[in-house]
Amino acid sequence: MKIAFVTIEYPPNLIGGAGLYAKGLADGLAEANEVFVFTPSIGLEQIVEQGQKPTIVPIRLPFPKLFPALQFWLLLPKYIKKYESEKKFDIIHINGVAYWFLKRKLSNAPIVLTMHHLVNDAVRGNNLSSLGRIKRFGSENGPLIPLIESRCISCADLILANSEYTRKRVIEEYKIEERKVHVVYQAINVDDSQVNELKMGNIRDKYDLHGKKVVLFAGRVDDPRKGLDILLSAIGDIKERTDYAIVIAGSGSQEHAMEIARSLGIEDRIRFTGFVDDSTLYNLFALCDVYVCPSRLEGFGRTILEALHFNKQVVASDVGAISEIADECVCLVPPEDYVELGKAILSAIDGQNSRGETTPSHVRDRFSWKDATDQTNAIYSWIHTTWSSREDGHPQTPSATRRNKI
Repeated sequence: MKIAFVTIEYPPNLIGGAGLYAKGLADGLAEANEVFVFTPSIGLEQIVEQGQKPTIVPIRLPFPKLFPALQFWLLLPKYIKKYESEKKFDIIHINGVAYWFLKRKLSNAPIVLTMHHLVNDAVRGNNLSSLGRIKRFGSENGPLIPLIESRCISCADLILANSEYTRKRVIEEYKIEERKVHVVYQAINVDDSQVNELKMGNIRDKYDLHGKKVVLFAGRVDDPRKGLDILLSAIGDIKERTDYAIVIAGSGSQEHAMEIARSLGIEDRIRFTGFVDDSTLYNLFALCDVYVCPSRLEGFGRTILEALHFNKQVVASDVGAISEIADECVCLVPPEDYVELGKAILSAIDGQNSRGETTPSHVRDRFSWKDATDQTNAIYSWIHTTWSSREDGHPQTPSATRRNKI
């Protein structure tokens, strides 16, 4: 099949889980399909496109500094048409809120939309003021993106949710027919060959971690949804202990987090790494003692699975899909309860949190890109076959294999 995959995030532009999903799914789909990835150009593409699979064709659209997303949306129909000049697309797959349907018919092909979480849920959870949302106008927390999300959902012919939780929220929030929303879990793909004692030792040297227990946070540091402020408050509540350090790995401005750390008197515990590449992140997971996910919302929870891949103690907020994917392996605490979070972190540092048994193979078996690709291909085949003969607009979708928790 010929697939048009539309995504804002795609290597080398990896911001979060949506980009890793785009890369993992496109690679899997390319085994049996032609995949045309329509994505913004950021000027570093030559580095990542060496060795690209021949059945993946990245189409890099101009992405200027002034109104970049709007230009991407305006140009996309033209680029889709150009690459349909010889052969029509069988599927148009939109990754998250990657396109505002200024033009409803990008193509005669059916539109599949992947939902990672609901933007409106994130906005509610972050509890920002009207002024705060206006200041973040172009971000997930601004007033624009929820409108785009609503438009995307209304225009999609079929929706892929990354968890049962996200599926339920899409149906509830937008009054979508249940049979139109289908669950395909995301996957992880950790390269263990990049992890070794030398790299871990270098990280310990760089961030002064020798002789300390390591508590790891991985996520955008200035995204309220990721809950770094909650983690810092928890550390402030247990600062009498001095045998641990908090490593904070992720992109974004550190200014607000540093202000919180100083106000709590814990700045000496904090180690900011900034954005790290995959190899460094894998080694951070391997050397840490505890991984903490204090999020206000998680539509899936990929970093939790990565921590479990390395058999680490995990403490997480009981929000979104986290309990769905790994509840017996994770110490769950009430959302935004920094007191309980601090207690759970101390227990995890001391190895006192009880949890179910998990191994790297368990994680890989239950959340593999092969499974995600096979299910997506089955959905593509179904919708392509029934597209021209459908009677009621959205006949029953094929059943997917529901995987158990870890």
